[in-house]
Amino acid sequence: MPSVTLELSEELKARVEPFSRWLSAILELSLLALKTPASGAASELIEFLISNPSPGEVQTYQLPTWSQERVGALLERNRSAGLSDAETRELDEYLKLEHAVRLIKAKLTSDELASA
Repeated sequence: MPSVTLELSEELKARVEPFSRWLSAILELSLLALKTPASGAASELIEFLISNPSPGEVQTYQLPTWSQERVGALLERNRSAGLSDAETRELDEYLKLEHAVRLIKAKLTSDELASA
């Protein structure tokens, strides 16, 4: 996997070091540039990763209940009446976020297998 070297101040390095294992995932989530209510779920996920969770905690992580309920409501509305453009963007962002969570978990599993 390619690597990137960053120059950080000592203060920033000290702040980032505790969750450095999750830094690439946090950067990837930040680059999604979510603009709908899905951004709240992304913020919660980033806060979770910043707490430096164990691999087991990451594997059992699920997006917040409120966001899961919103996705369900959007999917139901899409089946019944159709979505507005704003709702379509929101659903797309939730799906991107859910995909990112799956990728984080898959990478973690891959890394664990490689180190075993």
